Amino acid sequence: MKYYAAISAHGAKLRGGLFKDGKPIAQEASSYAEEDSYITNLTKIVGLVRGLCAKAGVSADGLSGTGVCLPGALLGREVARFGGGTRPFAQDLFERTGVRSVLCDPFTAEAVGEGKFGAGRGFSDLVYLSLGERAGSAVLLDGQPLELGRGNAEHMVIETGGVPCACGRRGCFGGYVSAAALVRETKRAMFENKSSKLWEIISPDNADEKTAFEFAKEGDAAAQKAVKTYIYCLGEGILNLISLYRPQAIVVGGTIAEEGEFLLQPLRKYLGDRLDGSDIRELTLARGSLSSPDLLGAYALAAERLD
Repeated sequence: MKYYAAISAHGAKLRGGLFKDGKPIAQEASSYAEEDSYITNLTKIVGLVRGLCAKAGVSADGLSGTGVCLPGALLGREVARFGGGTRPFAQDLFERTGVRSVLCDPFTAEAVGEGKFGAGRGFSDLVYLSLGERAGSAVLLDGQPLELGRGNAEHMVIETGGVPCACGRRGCFGGYVSAAALVRETKRAMFENKSSKLWEIISPDNADEKTAFEFAKEGDAAAQKAVKTYIYCLGEGILNLISLYRPQAIVVGGTIAEEGEFLLQPLRKYLGDRLDGSDIRELTLARGSLSSPDLLGAYALAAERLD
């Protein structure tokens, strides 16, 4: 009987899960802000681990390990550039809980989760795309992840001299396929077409990543243009990833992937029109099927490496 904790510091919440012999038995969440100090966030993570154990009636020293998703740059499986500096996170967590841990970035954890338990199950080589507030990717080759951000295409340039990116470059993939990018295209389409039905329902300030898809389904030309532009940018980035990794499957997760076939069907056509028959025949394009792929992936990595 083995217990593992999984923690995800990804997004606006700190989330955790406790697994017994591979089965989830407890979940907890707390507030989280990446800009808080290292000690503040470390303390929250320690509290979440202890809270999960208390909820399940397990002592912390009974844990076999913890998998932790951190948003900062990872310098290895134990060290992170997190909270304003380079920190020995795994060591600090061990000193406070007595539990060994492995670190991973959120996109890698999501890819592992979907690859082992979700829509990517059965594929040894896959690319996972997360399309949400932040857009990124991760890659599994022979069932193993490319780690430390090596499979993340967020800062792959798809338009020379394009929109500015926080990394200091311009035209990065993430700046065209994130939720914010889709909102930007929706607003642009609205201002270019003042007769659009979008203006009858919302103001540009109230648009979100679902707006364009909702109105495109109703036949609004401006919304359809925004969706078409988004699919073009997403498709171009995916074509680059296919050329690099030749995956068996592309799995798409995040809030924008909730559009399901309304997103995937035109995306399949876009890819199919630009790939030769041998490339597209073997490629599966699917929506992620898990609600918390990051926690499942973090658990799987901890169980594999700390067993």
